Amino acid sequence: MLSNRSLLLATACALPFSLIACGGDDGANTGTPPTGTHYGYVVNKANVAPTSQPGHTYIDYGLDLGTATNATLDGKVDNQIGQALVALAQFFDVQGTVDTAINTGAIILLIDFQTSSFTSAGSSGLTVKFGDKTNAQPPPCANAQDTTCGGHLKGGATIGVATDSPADASLTGKVANGTFTSNSGDVGLAIALGDAATPVMLNLVHARVKASTITADGIATANVGGLITQTELQTNVAPAILASVNNLLTAAGCKPDGTPPGCGCTTPSNATGIILGSIDGDVTTSPKDCKITVDELLGFGAVQAVIKADSCSQDTCATPDSYSIGVQVTAVKATITQ
Repeated sequence: MLSNRSLLLATACALPFSLIACGGDDGANTGTPPTGTHYGYVVNKANVAPTSQPGHTYIDYGLDLGTATNATLDGKVDNQIGQALVALAQFFDVQGTVDTAINTGAIILLIDFQTSSFTSAGSSGLTVKFGDKTNAQPPPCANAQDTTCGGHLKGGATIGVATDSPADASLTGKVANGTFTSNSGDVGLAIALGDAATPVMLNLVHARVKASTITADGIATANVGGLITQTELQTNVAPAILASVNNLLTAAGCKPDGTPPGCGCTTPSNATGIILGSIDGDVTTSPKDCKITVDELLGFGAVQAVIKADSCSQDTCATPDSYSIGVQVTAVKATITQ
């Protein structure tokens, strides 16, 4: 179902932006398996960049994930990648790409929440799986002419679990005053950055979920936070951002075999000027050649300023080795079938 890498959610103790997890031991861990009724939901909105929410910032989407050098919670919200996405939103529609991926079913996140009470429960559990849009009733899009889609997001849809969905243990935790707070674990995240049709799969570590106003009909707010390793950044996140950068150059008529600095762009803009003038050839191993590489993208000073390690993916670290990310989702009632 998912291919390539582009900002929303699934993974696990073994392995990606769904909300699945395992392990962890902190104040939210009850030490006992979750009990109660299972309630099914499908994510109908995933906020990654607050461009569509006036008054909100990327901090509103994050969670406390520990300090820069250990996993101990410090009371501060972490979302370094969210800050970077806000900066990238100046060049392309980050949030719009995620919205399209969810509405068209390129990303289907199914949430199973087991609890004995939505108000107060000693041990509850949340599991997220990938949904299969070919088994969704009603389907995401009514037909090929349907440009709005979202038919499966109106509440009450029946959606099957995708064959590539991870089979992970739930994130366990307590419900207090109507808010579920999970323990930490490894979580998978699927997001769309450059292409809504090819979401990015991320393996998050030290991940947590905090969900509020949960009923049988939906989840009003759930923040999913976790850490992306340097490898994930280099192999998944950066290539997806690079794809968006190259899409801007292509749309402007720029030619990868052109001559710097103009590169044959037929409709240059401020964005293409920055890309070709400042990013192209900004590392010693790559000359100005009208082609942007991952190393050039990550080596650009403005990118380095907002995409920098801020967290620790281990119990302790000598220096930060990972990047925090947070996503805020809402979900509506759905029947989940195997």
